[in-house]
Amino acid sequence: MPIDPNIALQVRPLEVPNQLGQFAQMSQIQNAQNQNALAQYQLAAAQRAEKVQNVLSDLYAKNYDAQTGKINIAGLRGGLAQAGFGAQIPAVEKSLSELETQRLTQQKTEGEVVGARTKQFRDLLTNVDNPATAAQWLEAQYKDPLLGPIMARVPFEQAVSQIPTKPADFLAWKNKNGLGMEEFIKQNKPHYVTQDIGGTTRVLAMPGLGGEAAPVQGTTATKTLTPGEAKPTVSNIDVGGAVLTQEYDPITKTTRVIGRQAKGLTPEQARTAGQERTKVAHTTTDEAGNVTLYNMFGEVIPAKDAVGAPVAIKGKPSATFEKTRNQREQLSKDLDTAIAELKDVTKEGGLIDQSTGSGAGRLADVAAGFVGRATPGAIAIAKLKPIADLTLKMVPRFEGPQSDKDTQSYKEAAGQLADPSLPNSIRKEAGKTVLRLMQNRKGQFVTSEMAAEGTAAGGGVDTKNPLLAP
Repeated sequence: MPIDPNIALQVRPLEVPNQLGQFAQMSQIQNAQNQNALAQYQLAAAQRAEKVQNVLSDLYAKNYDAQTGKINIAGLRGGLAQAGFGAQIPAVEKSLSELETQRLTQQKTEGEVVGARTKQFRDLLTNVDNPATAAQWLEAQYKDPLLGPIMARVPFEQAVSQIPTKPADFLAWKNKNGLGMEEFIKQNKPHYVTQDIGGTTRVLAMPGLGGEAAPVQGTTATKTLTPGEAKPTVSNIDVGGAVLTQEYDPITKTTRVIGRQAKGLTPEQARTAGQERTKVAHTTTDEAGNVTLYNMFGEVIPAKDAVGAPVAIKGKPSATFEKTRNQREQLSKDLDTAIAELKDVTKEGGLIDQSTGSGAGRLADVAAGFVGRATPGAIAIAKLKPIADLTLKMVPRFEGPQSDKDTQSYKEAAGQLADPSLPNSIRKEAGKTVLRLMQNRKGQFVTSEMAAEGTAAGGGVDTKNPLLAP
């Protein structure tokens, strides 16, 4: 049977799949899918970005102040969080922070430029010496491109009207504008002085850069007048038959008659006047309490008792007189005590001879005191200190050609009396010097309190008799 060639042709050999081709096809499909996914993601991201941008635009519109240029950051945060875009908050805040930094940098630069320009005008102020040229100086600033917008905040007419015309006020205005407010306040810091205006004192504030002094409110105080400061006041009183001239002393607070001018009297008036001469019309009481009687003519009527004997009439002394009298009585006692004590300590073998009298001895006293012991010399010094303090409490007011020398000798000697670092011989002579001055010039001492009050010296006066007290 013949072989059919078609049969052979119908038989195909074993085909092996092309794996590389399949991989390429799969890669193409996957790339297409990825590109599709990426496109979807990019579309969604763009939509989200658009939504975020729309939300931000809406939030900025609500939280931006067009007048001040400031943004309400809290409002932005709240709006983004509420819209579900909280992740955008850090980026927004960073962007705002960068904008603020740029704004501040710009302001700083502008401020430096304006400051330099302002300094130039302040330097020109040295040539301004009157209100007219000051107005021209201001006008130049208003026309300046840099300073003009700043100066325009105050109308030019108003600024010119504030230029003072008085020389002192104009100088203060010029200093203030030339230095700047901060430096002006620093340099114009006032210093204070006390002004004596007679019966009172007050504190004045003196501007550091000059100008009129201004009284400090609440500093006026009444002062005690010295005899040289207080002037008596004189007045005339018509007492009928005569005119009396009286003088009032503000220091002693007493009134005395210093003159009498008789008036022309009719016979009837003369008879009446004779009867009136024995009648008390008025009285005066001096600071010591002594009462003087006057008739209507200003004549002194002698005070007499029931049998006609002269008698002194006493009133109440003034508080100042009583205080001074008590001070002088105590001063007299203290002087007597000090004199007696000084006699005792300066005698041979007295406290000065017993006390420490050298620098080395003083160191030994200190060392002994450190361990709780007291040397005989230290004990003697301790006993001397009250006596030295008593002498130092008394202030000499010596008079005469030797007054300055004696005053200096007293002060030096009183300071040396209880000084343990000085030799005993020097301190004994110092004690004798103080003793001599106290005995010889007892009436020329006051206490430190009396000296502060301006009381006259009187340590040696018999203060028991007010009429003898100075």
